[in-house]
Amino acid sequence: MIYLASSVRNLKYLAKPAMLTIILGVTLTRNNQTKMDNKERKRWVEIFSALASEPRLRIVEILIRGQLECQEILESSELSQSAISYHLGKLEHAGILAKKKSGTRNCYHLNCDLISLIELLKEEDEG
Repeated sequence: MIYLASSVRNLKYLAKPAMLTIILGVTLTRNNQTKMDNKERKRWVEIFSALASEPRLRIVEILIRGQLECQEILESSELSQSAISYHLGKLEHAGILAKKKSGTRNCYHLNCDLISLIELLKEEDEG
């Protein structure tokens, strides 16, 4: 499994609004913006806060492989079914992942924007 950051504590630090402005400077530059508006800043605070949980970070690591059914996520983790459901709900609410119905089963996949951020975090961690 890919290890995304050196510690969950680092992600909690990154979730502070001042740090987000620095970290997301690359995003702002790409979009020719000079600063984030409050709505965008709050969105990123919510994303980083959701990622600052070890179980949720593990779920994101599992979903980096692609879309998976809830049962597959459960089998790939050490968490109970209720814990998986709770954390999937938090990640979905933060916009980190999306849920798609496949018959009677729920399938989850990562938000495309987040995949780029995960790759950036992985590069920083390996560097």
